[in-house]
Formats: sequence, structure tokens, C-alpha cells
Amino acid sequence: GIYAPVTEDNQPNPFLDDPLRDVTTLEGLKLTKINPAYMTRQVAEIAMESEGVHFHLTSLRPLRPANAPDKWEEKALESFEGGSKEKFELVRTKEGPLYKYMAPLLTKKACLKCHAEQGYKEGDIRGGISLTFDATPMLASIAHQRNHLITLHILGFFFAVIVFTWMSRLTRKSEAIIEESRERYRELVEFTDAVHWELDFKTLRFNYISPQVEKLLGYPASSWIDFDFWADHLHPDDREWAPAFYKDLIARGKYHTFTYRMIAMDGRVVWIRDIVNVEADESGKPVRHRGILLDVTELKEAEEETAHSLEEKEVLLRELHHRVKNNLAVITSLLSLQSSHMGSKSAEEILQESRNRIMSMALVHEQLFQTKDFSNISILNYLESLLMNIVSSYGPGKGMVIIERDIADISISIDVLIPLGLIVNELVTNSLKHAFGPGQKGLIKGSVTNPGANDYVITVSDDGKGMPEDLDVEKSDTLGLKLVNILAAQLEGTLEFESKEGTAFTIGFSYHG
Repeated sequence: GIYAPVTEDNQPNPFLDDPLRDVTTLEGLKLTKINPAYMTRQVAEIAMESEGVHFHLTSLRPLRPANAPDKWEEKALESFEGGSKEKFELVRTKEGPLYKYMAPLLTKKACLKCHAEQGYKEGDIRGGISLTFDATPMLASIAHQRNHLITLHILGFFFAVIVFTWMSRLTRKSEAIIEESRERYRELVEFTDAVHWELDFKTLRFNYISPQVEKLLGYPASSWIDFDFWADHLHPDDREWAPAFYKDLIARGKYHTFTYRMIAMDGRVVWIRDIVNVEADESGKPVRHRGILLDVTELKEAEEETAHSLEEKEVLLRELHHRVKNNLAVITSLLSLQSSHMGSKSAEEILQESRNRIMSMALVHEQLFQTKDFSNISILNYLESLLMNIVSSYGPGKGMVIIERDIADISISIDVLIPLGLIVNELVTNSLKHAFGPGQKGLIKGSVTNPGANDYVITVSDDGKGMPEDLDVEKSDTLGLKLVNILAAQLEGTLEFESKEGTAFTIGFSYHG
């Protein structure tokens, strides 16, 4: 405590048991000790007079009777004994509402000088200090704040109602627009004969299939539950490969189109062209598939009919070429018979040359009869057969002459091959007849090359006695060379002649297939 002068308002504390409570200074001034409890009472009296706030130091075992607790303080002190840290409450009294607050006072070592005799130990709850003040001003402020908040809440409520109403109208309008767009899209989708569908990737169940599917296959849209329904109604020949093909491409996220057959409810076979698109998520994994089923049965039937017609036409063309070849063979046979009854050697040679010319054309028709491609014929196969026939037609007398061939394996049309064959026939025949003497050995070379994309060169040469250097092949009056000139012009080609150590003819032309 502290010492203070003894005055009317500061009298010695009768409850302070201290032999040095009262002292007198050398000057004769009387002092009394003010302990913490006494000082608290004095502060409380000042606060009560100036602020209307009442402090009260109290205990369940007070030394000063005036410090005895009221009922509220007694309950608070008991709660401190039970472990409560503080007590605050709004108390309604006859005088008006009061706020009461109380905190416990713990026994410290210094407190034991005065309170050890009461049995207190350090750390015990010795009592408490309470604070009481009028709650009316604060409650009025709270009420004002509450009214303000209520007003704000009411205004907020009405604002929310207005916003909600506006949003509801906007939402209904948006929903109406969306529904209208959805209805237009549905009408557009369901207007066509194409069947639109959507399948979930994980469940393999149909999210949607347009009602046209019933018109197409007879099964109502409600029957199309999942992938298995589709697979189970495929044509038996497509039931294995089509689902495997579909799953493989879908797993890889591939857009694809494929054609297969389905069995309709009435047993019809319907050709379907399925156009499938894969929709993936952000990571690229397939999420759903969308597609369009198109009925291509009429197209397939038309294709099959066309293929059948083409096959029939090929058979007819092959038969036609076969008959032309046979008729030409009959003519060559007649010419052979006629030549055997001719009395003139020159007449026999003329008939033989005519026979070879006809045979060169007959070989073309024979090649066409044997091939499946009527637009192009192999030059190699044709000229091999032609040269063999020319040599054999002159009999063993020309057996000492060797024919070398260097023929590119290319194919050309009949319109080019017939004049080309006649040219080779005339030039090889000319070499066999005039280039070598009786029993003389000789070499005839025949070649066909393709030096450019559309350029072709035919060369027929021999190592015989040659022809006059001043020979003008374009003005020659022999039938063979006249034919060569005419046929080269028909091919829109060039004809070159050279006679050095034999004879060489070169024909160049272009062919664009």
C-alpha cells in the first residue's frame, strides 16, 4: 500500500490489520496506509459520482461487511470457483436495465500478508471486482442500429425482389428464345430423311436419335438404347467388322465415314452410310459421338446394276473382239489358200503381205479378247506375237535371220496399237524380203522406248545391204513405204530414215492415254 494524509474523506481503514497502519511524520503530519482494496473503493466512489459507473470489490468471505456480494455477484463468484474466467450480463431491474461485469481476483504472494489468516493460498480465488453501469444509452444505440439495419434489410429485400423479378423475366425470355431455337433446330434436323444421333462414349448409350429412324428401319427411336442394339441389327456379313472398325477409329478420336448394311424390322436389307464425328474434352479424350445415318440403298443398287451392266458389256466386247479376230483369221486362211494356187511368184508375195497385214490387226483383237482392260493393251505382248507370226509366215528360208527385241512394257489404246502394228509389220517384212540374200545370215532389231512422259519412239533396223542414200521415203511408190508414211501421219508422228551399214527407220509420236 501507500501512505496518505488522514482527512475527512481519507480515514484510517479499520479492517486493515497492520501495526504500521497509522504513522506521524517528524513535522507532526498524520498518515494512514491505503491498501489496494481501500484504494479500489475510493476509485469506485469517484467513478460513481462522475460517470455513474459502480465498482465493487467483493468476496464470498469479505473482511468488510460492506464488501459482501449481492445475489448476482455471489453467483458470479461461485462460477469462478467452478472455472469461469469472467461474467457479463444484462440485468433488468426496477430502476432500469443494467450491464454487469465481473472478473475474479486471484491470491498472489503479496496478498497473503493480509489474507493468509483467512486460509487463502497463492493462486486461490480470493474474490472479484464487479462493474455495474446503466445500459439504457447503449440499448438505445443498439435499438437505433437495429432499426437502421431493419430499414436496410427491408430496402435490400425490396431491391432483391425487383432484381429477382427482372431476372426471372429475363430468364423466362432467354428460356423462351432457347426453346424456340431448340425447336427450330429439331424441326430442321427432323425435316430431312437423314437420321441424326448422339452416343455417350463412356456408357455407349444413345443420348438422342431422331424419329426418322423408324421410317428408315422400322424400329422406334425409343428402342435405340445403346450401342449393342445397333450392332445386333447389322447384316450378318457386317456384324463383325463394322463394330470393330467403329470402336477402333472412335478410340483414336478419328472422324470417319463408313458404309454397312442393316436388317430392317420387316426384313429388308438397308444400306447405310454413317458419317461420325468425335467430340473430345480439353485433354483430347473422346466424350461423345455424333453422326448422321443416310439411306444409300438406291445408290448401292444402282452401283450394282451399273457394275452388272459393265460386266455384260465387257463380255459382249470380248465376244466381239473374238469374232473379229476369228473373221480376220478366216480371211488370212483364205488368202493362204489362194496364194497356193497362184501361178505367179509376185502374186503369191502380194497375197502373203496382205495376209500379214490382216494378221497384225487380228492380233490386236486377240489381245483385247484375252485382257480385262479394253482401253489399253501391252505393246510388249502384242509385238512379241506379231514378230513371231511375221517370221513364221516366211518359212524356213529366213531361218538364218535373227530378230532382236527391246520393247518397253507399256500399254496403249487400240487406236494407236493397230497403226503401230502395221508399221512394224511393213518395216520388218521389208527387211526380211530385201535386206538379205538367200541363205544369208542377218540381224533385225526392233525397239519401242518411252523417253518422255508422253513421248514414244519405234525403231526397226537391219544390218543388210541397205537402201539407196538418195531414197525419199515420203515419195516412194512402193505400197509398204506408202503405208508407213500414211500410218505415221495418222499417229501425228515423225518418220526418219537412215541407210548406213544397213537400214534404220525411226518413228516418233506422242500419246496421252
